[in-house]
Amino acid sequence: GDLPIQKANGKLKSRFTEESFTKYLEDTKEKKFHGWLYLEDCFVMVFLTSVQHRMGIMGSVGEIGIHHGKFTLPLVMAADPQERVFASDLFETRDILNASMDGPGLIKKKVFMGHLNDYGLTEGDMVMVKSMDSVNLKPSFLKKEKFHAFRMFSVDGDHTHVMNSKDLLLACNIIAPGGMIILDDYVNPSYMGVASSLFDFLRREKNVEVFFLASNKAFLTTADYVSVYVKALTEFGFCTNERTKLVREEKIFHEETCTLDCCQEDLGIEGMTKLIREML
Repeated sequence: GDLPIQKANGKLKSRFTEESFTKYLEDTKEKKFHGWLYLEDCFVMVFLTSVQHRMGIMGSVGEIGIHHGKFTLPLVMAADPQERVFASDLFETRDILNASMDGPGLIKKKVFMGHLNDYGLTEGDMVMVKSMDSVNLKPSFLKKEKFHAFRMFSVDGDHTHVMNSKDLLLACNIIAPGGMIILDDYVNPSYMGVASSLFDFLRREKNVEVFFLASNKAFLTTADYVSVYVKALTEFGFCTNERTKLVREEKIFHEETCTLDCCQEDLGIEGMTKLIREML
């Protein structure tokens, strides 16, 4: 069944403070987190969280495929303390990726939990960390565990066409109105199954659209909120829609879909950092 919508109780605020945001930037610069992430994609997520909060949109936040938490941490820290967190990974499996990069899955989970603790977060009522294959994750489980409809849900699990298709469908079924799906590696030539599953998903699902194409992550939302988010991104100089004409002509993405091109050339990382600091 549908997950209940969470109602805001007072003004929504980020867990991030000036101090913890600075710590995350420093930890990233020092490569404390193993993983792959363009910092500008992280900044866009934090900015869009603030846009949602100003609009009174709240709900659970979650991610499939958290690895060591390089993206999960800012996703959680940008959320309001009232918003529950769901995070899952194949921790206990010793697949090729785990074995070659960070040993058995149990070590991988220990590293992630250590990062979580460094930012004052622990597993408990507000944070659920599950060792599971996302194929077994169902809306009914999340409802039973009393999660609300998700304000933001990141899909970064198995990068095959079949599995990514299932993860996208799950995310589509659990986000709130105005909620967002963040899809990783949509342009990575090593994982073409992600791109093919995204295109298939967009052709089937008419109520969810891509509204923003960042460096390595595609941002999707319910169709009636596309214009709202594009307007906010454009006003703050995060994006332009000048260079997506050819993409839109393919009739795959929404006619207002915009990209990060302008930000990379004009605003830059320093400008984005300043904007985020001003929002905290």
